[in-house]
Formats: sequence, C-alpha cells, structure tokens
Amino acid sequence: MHGVAYTVFQGTKPESMGVEVLGILRNANGPKGDIILVRLSGEKAEYTGVVAGMSGSPVYLDGKLAGALAFRIGEFSKEPIAGVTPIAEMLEINAMDRSPGNGTVNAKAGVKTLSKTSGPSLGEVPSDASGKDYANYLRPIEAPLVFSGFSQEAMQLFAPQFAKAGIVPVMGVGSVSDVKQPAVLEPGSAISAILVRGDMDIAATCTVTYMDTQHLLACGHPLLQFGMVDLPMTKAEVLATLPSPLNAFKIVNATEPVGAFVQDRHTGILGEFGKEPEMIPVTLNIHSAAGNKQFHYEVLNNANLSPL
Repeated sequence: MHGVAYTVFQGTKPESMGVEVLGILRNANGPKGDIILVRLSGEKAEYTGVVAGMSGSPVYLDGKLAGALAFRIGEFSKEPIAGVTPIAEMLEINAMDRSPGNGTVNAKAGVKTLSKTSGPSLGEVPSDASGKDYANYLRPIEAPLVFSGFSQEAMQLFAPQFAKAGIVPVMGVGSVSDVKQPAVLEPGSAISAILVRGDMDIAATCTVTYMDTQHLLACGHPLLQFGMVDLPMTKAEVLATLPSPLNAFKIVNATEPVGAFVQDRHTGILGEFGKEPEMIPVTLNIHSAAGNKQFHYEVLNNANLSPL
C-alpha cells in the first residue's frame, strides 16, 4: 500500500513525501500499541532521511489520515524507514485527563528519569548487549530542543536527562519570539512547545498531525511524558533541514503563540487553541565587581521540572 506524508523542510509550507507501507508491528508500542512500518520516498526525504522534528508528520493512506510519523530505526540507517503511530490511538488523548504521566523519579540520583516511548533505555540494556544490537531498536524520532541564551556548559549538564526523553538538545540554531506568522497552521506544519521564554529560551518542535476548531494533536509520541501540562504552543518556521547520518534535524524559529499544550501522553501531545498557559515568572539578579545584571524569564509550571 502506498500513501503520502507531509512535513516542512524549509519555511512554513508542508511538502509531500511518498509513503510505502512495509507492514504492521503488533504491540511494538506497548499492549495493543501497534506501529505501522513505512518507507519514505521523494528527493528531499531520501536525501535527509528521518530527521529530528519530523515526528507528528501526518500520513495519509487511501486519502484518509492513518497516523503520525513517530519512530526511527538506529542512527545510521541507509533508508528513510519510519514507524507511524495510528491516529486512532492519538485521538484517545483527552484534554480533561488529570492522571499523571509515566515518568518516574529516581530518588537516589535526585533527578527525573523519563520513560521512553518504546524500547529499553540505555540503563536497561544488558551489560553484554552490543552497541550494534541496541542500534536496531525502534525509538521515537527526536524533538529538537533549542536552547537560546545558555552557555555550552549549562546545556551539557542537563543533556543526559533530555536524551532519555528522546529530545535532542541544540544550541544556537533557532530562537523564540512572538513575531506574527501569516501562514495558517495545517497538518504537516511545524509547531513548538515552549519550556522557558524571556531572556533565555527553551523550545521543542515537532509537527502537527491533526486539527479541529479547538485542538490539535502533534508528535505521535510523548514530549516529556508528564501527563497533564501547561506549555505555550506557538507556530514555527523551519529555517533549514540539516541532513546528517548521525544527527539530522530541523533548524527552527518558534514564533506566534496560538494556545497551550495541555496533555503530554504516550501517543502524542494535545494542544488547545486560545488558551493562555500559566508559567512561573523568574527574575535573576547577578551582582559582581563588573556590575549588576538583571534577567527576566518565565519557566514551565510542572512538578517534575519546576522548583515550585
């Protein structure tokens, strides 16, 4: 069976990619969590491969929405083979769901250990497992997490925690602003979730899968798997798609706010149009011999990451 998928390679307009269904992986994403295995085709898809930021790209079979690109295989795959989360499983995400996410707290380490969408984490791989064996696991397509205003040392300090969540920390190749973006959102558009904004910014970007008048679904896998969340949701512009055998990703600017993400679940994230998120305002005063500096920013209000 053949179909089509849509994603943004540059700018704001989604472009089409060919899709060939290879088969169904039963229970690959948990109990009754099937994954549709597909091969992408087309000049750009074959050149870039499956890139970070592509998760959520809608896949249509026989003219009907079948699901979202959400998984990749290994690091150096020679073909753009991806896994698709069925749309029926994404539509089960409920905006009123108040149950906790699947993340667990590692009390001994004092840090958040985030559950992967599929496959074992590095800590779960047997000691005798080879790197080659681990590279064959189907895993979520990363969502590029762009840090602006942070030092390289600060980014490296927290990179392992974000890596466990399937997020690629990226520095200096994107930004966050409230610039108006005339292009309307549609399935296949880039969409950003803001974790920090102000004098320092952190934003994660994936792709819109489905929209109605009040909500949208994106990613096809969890962002941080925190369950109920309250994150600013913004439009995004893809400046370029960087092809790389090791770490291909989209270079993105987050732009105009359009609402808030309210659910971060196993099969995707749910956003609500027009909602104003509640964030924690922070003022940082630095006093030194060289003078005083003051920074203002807002951080996400979440029990797993926020200090309050």
